[in-house]
Amino acid sequence: MYKTSFQKMKIIEMLMISITCLHWATCLELYIPLVVGRVAWESSTPRSWLSSDYMKKRDTIAKRYISSLNRATTALMSSSHYLPVITTEDIILNLILTILGRIGFIYVLAQLLQLMTTFDSTKKRNVREVQQFYEYMKHKELPYSIQQRVFEYYEYYQKNIERNKMIISHVSQNLREELLLHEHEEMIEKVNVLRQLPQPVLCQVLSLVKSEIYLPNDSIVKSGTPGDSLFYITCGTVAVVKNTGEENLRLTEGSYFGETCLITEYETCLADVIALELCELSVLKRSDFLSILSSHTNLLNKLQRFGLTRLK
Repeated sequence: MYKTSFQKMKIIEMLMISITCLHWATCLELYIPLVVGRVAWESSTPRSWLSSDYMKKRDTIAKRYISSLNRATTALMSSSHYLPVITTEDIILNLILTILGRIGFIYVLAQLLQLMTTFDSTKKRNVREVQQFYEYMKHKELPYSIQQRVFEYYEYYQKNIERNKMIISHVSQNLREELLLHEHEEMIEKVNVLRQLPQPVLCQVLSLVKSEIYLPNDSIVKSGTPGDSLFYITCGTVAVVKNTGEENLRLTEGSYFGETCLITEYETCLADVIALELCELSVLKRSDFLSILSSHTNLLNKLQRFGLTRLK
């Protein structure tokens, strides 16, 4: 999946380079004759294409730019000009643009061939992975309904989580911290406990946050079980259900629950939390959180006092 995004970026990059080069070639076609003709539209060289009857009718900047754009494109593509190429500066400029146009064409062609090769290998890889995936489910003799749920999970994981893991694991430490802070920016802003942490400690904690996927009707938290994690809803909707089976409230993207479980022991979940649709949750376990805070005793004590205040 990340290769597909890279291919799109490469295509956009080539388009931007092509547009920039074409713009500068247009400016050269327009201004070099003017500079040679003493930097004045009216006093340009009589034999210059700017002095032709056709160009004299171009009485606005936009019309002159479009005519220059057409002339630059013609030169870059080694085509025949409809206005004469007579003056020395015109001949030299169009010769240079013709050579650059050929070089640019070869460059673009080479880039496109490389992208096609990459796309083909990516497509084959994806097809092979899907085939292996279905063979696995067939071998396990999974019911069709479970197959659909597993495939839905796998597809979302590959598209949204696997790519992030790959990128974060390959970048430098400083860049990894910047990416983590940006990725969890909203979570940091909303969760009070995380806001109390200094940035070096916060980055260590964020590196232990795991993304978990829940399909519709999956149980996220069960009533009566020990609470040991903070859950932040990255996307999707969950329902908080009482013991009676009555839905108490719904939490959507940007909501969180289980904050006090990070810093207080023996917290018991008072309700069930069930996914109503495909949900991605950022999960921070208390054991991971305390493993980082164990070397920061004063900070941990401060957070525990903060947690008791929140509970009251």
